Amino acid sequence: MNENIKDFLYASSVGIHFVLCTVVGLVMGYLLDKFFSTFPYLSIIFFIIGISAGVKELIRIAKKERQKDTDAK
Repeated sequence: MNENIKDFLYASSVGIHFVLCTVVGLVMGYLLDKFFSTFPYLSIIFFIIGISAGVKELIRIAKKERQKDTDAK
């Protein structure tokens, strides 16, 4: 039962990782835009970078779970 709870908590963190990567990228871009007075260019660039980092994290988690399932068989 303890293993099931651990798996559930790990799976529920997937959405948090994606949102966090996106928000961090957007905030970094916004702050750099304010510093360099280039709004909205850096915000858009860092937003896209944040989304790509979130997708990369989702793929990493999916590969790890697939490997775990393959090893269990």
